Amino acid sequence: MATAQQEARRLNQDFVGTEHLAMALLDLDDSEAGRILAQMNVESGYVRNQLQHALPSGNEPPVVSGNLPMSPKSQRLVTNAIVTAQAAGQAKVSTRFLLAALLAEASGVVCETFRRSGADAQELVKALRERNVTAEA
Repeated sequence: MATAQQEARRLNQDFVGTEHLAMALLDLDDSEAGRILAQMNVESGYVRNQLQHALPSGNEPPVVSGNLPMSPKSQRLVTNAIVTAQAAGQAKVSTRFLLAALLAEASGVVCETFRRSGADAQELVKALRERNVTAEA
């Protein structure tokens, strides 16, 4: 979440959106989500670059001190990730649950960007939600 905050601030945005969350996850190569993306041959650098270009860059830094608010869509996706993790019997919400929630939003910019990179979003969601993930932490 801290990295998503930094991404939003770097782009002079007043809130943390789903794209910021996705860009933060793409930077975590050693996370569960990062390992699954690598196993599925997703070019995270390409996806990150496309997401960055999909976002408008603000002219001035946000005036909010402290944490930027999350967009309603981001809040909903984080809640969905929490519910999915709890349903899977997990005590923590790992990166794989968060990325699965982002990709499950089929009409969203994040999912579309992954599709344009050649990734099969449905297969990714399936792999991310599976309990027995290779090298699971």
